[in-house]
Amino acid sequence: MAKPAYEQYTEEVHHELGKLGTWLPSARVRLGDVGVMQGREFERNSTLADLDVAFMPAADDISSTFGFVSDGAVEVIASAKAEAGVFGGTGTATGISAQMSFTRANAVFFRVEGAVVHRIDDLDAVKEAVLALDSRGKWRREWLVVTQVVVAQRCLVMVSGSEGARAEVAVRVGVLPSAAEIASGGAQVAGGIRQGMAFDDDIVGECTPLYQAFRVARGVVRQSRPQRVGPEGRLLPGADAGEDYTDFVPYAYDDGGGSES
Repeated sequence: MAKPAYEQYTEEVHHELGKLGTWLPSARVRLGDVGVMQGREFERNSTLADLDVAFMPAADDISSTFGFVSDGAVEVIASAKAEAGVFGGTGTATGISAQMSFTRANAVFFRVEGAVVHRIDDLDAVKEAVLALDSRGKWRREWLVVTQVVVAQRCLVMVSGSEGARAEVAVRVGVLPSAAEIASGGAQVAGGIRQGMAFDDDIVGECTPLYQAFRVARGVVRQSRPQRVGPEGRLLPGADAGEDYTDFVPYAYDDGGGSES
């Protein structure tokens, strides 16, 4: 049975970019948000500020454009000259109208423009403060902390509903690019007609489609004790000893943290 579109989308985003994808992609998250994962949607319950945990925000000095397509599942099948005015403004457009075909259900096209990474700069200090709250019973087991956010000025997302779904985009280039180059390249892209999509959105304006979150992990470290000599020189068997631990670690969908119901 095929996975739901949102599940396939967020898994591919995590695999390709090493970050969590907001669902919906238009959902907003902020540095220092504290909350739970409901399915693949982050639900804010509190903030570090509300819990009296201070942090130092930092951001990259430059913005970037990047993205990806599902490997082997999105391809350019036709092209034509882009229509005049498709890129905005006046004058004759110079570009290509590319038609992309999605060769399976839940194939993903993802592109962000003007993206800047914002992060908590003193993560070690936040870790210490969160683990202190946890030790005093002031931290819920399922809580996550948003520690990094990608703030973009545009996000174009398409997830196919079936094999044969199609999308047309105009690209301001002189040579026909591949689907992956359209997703990740710096050339101007204008959206067009889409058919057969399970989900598609072209978010223009500030958005937060990607983020990273940390959680408190708890467990037991097993340590083997060697055999030892007992009374009357008898050799006694070894034994396993357990030691509880807590740590502050990145959240992943399959690690048992948060709420995946």
